[in-house]
Amino acid sequence: MAEPTRPGQECRIIGSTSGTEGHCVGKKVVTVFLHDQPLRKESGGVIVDMGAVWRVRGQGLLSEFGGAGEEVDCLAIWLEVTDDPQEGKTTTTTKDLELTK
Repeated sequence: MAEPTRPGQECRIIGSTSGTEGHCVGKKVVTVFLHDQPLRKESGGVIVDMGAVWRVRGQGLLSEFGGAGEEVDCLAIWLEVTDDPQEGKTTTTTKDLELTK
């Protein structure tokens, strides 16, 4: 599956600072907004770009700092879109009509 691209997408958390063993891994969330700046982290004196960060909303979430609540920030690579990609598609219904004189 793909990373989120817009607010309102249903996602599953598939990663965390603890890898695939984090408290929130497997939780279903909805993207709220994309932060203006990507996460940058210093490693060995080198600045590493960790990527886009989404604010997500869900139940029973726990931040990397131990804060419990309904909203946390997640790297885009930790999210997998699960909503139906049918948005924008239309359906057609046909109905037989009986003609009378």
